[in-house]
Amino acid sequence: MALTVNGLVPPKTFTMSGGLPLNLFRGDRTFTLTPQPDGTTEFSMCEVFSGLLEPLLGRMLPDLTPSFEKFAVGLKQTCES
Repeated sequence: MALTVNGLVPPKTFTMSGGLPLNLFRGDRTFTLTPQPDGTTEFSMCEVFSGLLEPLLGRMLPDLTPSFEKFAVGLKQTCES
C-alpha cells in the first residue's frame, strides 16, 4: 500500500494515509509533537482506519501497539543521542 503525506503542520504534526481505491479501506496515521513546559517534547502517534470495508478488514489487522512502541523507543533513542 502506497502512503502519502496528506496533512502537515510543521513542526507540530503530519498525517500519512494509504488504502484501497474508492476509500473502501483507508488508514490515517498521525504523528504529533507537543512541547512541554520543562523543555521536553511529547511524541504521540495515532492510527485510524475507515471506509466501507473497515468493519471486515479492521478485524483482520494485527495489534499494532508493539510496533508503535518499538518505533517510539527508537525515535527517543535517536533524538537523545
